[in-house]
Amino acid sequence: MSDFTQLQFLTFRNQVETAFREAYILDTTTLSVEEHQAHKKVLLATQLAQVRLENAVFEQLTEQARNQLAQLRTSVAELDSALASARSSAQKVARLTSALDTLGKVAAALV
Repeated sequence: MSDFTQLQFLTFRNQVETAFREAYILDTTTLSVEEHQAHKKVLLATQLAQVRLENAVFEQLTEQARNQLAQLRTSVAELDSALASARSSAQKVARLTSALDTLGKVAAALV
């Protein structure tokens, strides 16, 4: 049995939503071309992860999906903290880009 509880799932979902919101509201006017490209990838990954988490009903998740999400919980919490401490759009893009793989795994776990 997974130790990933419904409360932890809701916290996890809120943290992914925060990552999406931060990516969505970024002031991209100060970003370089490379940062713009990274921002586009991040925006797509966070949106997909958020939509799938929003559609997921905790009770209907498979045990495998719960285990996968439980393993990603720490990485998403770290991203949440990193975004809270980021001062500029470039810093936020860098932090979101470093979590791109994690956000993709969140979305993939919920297929």
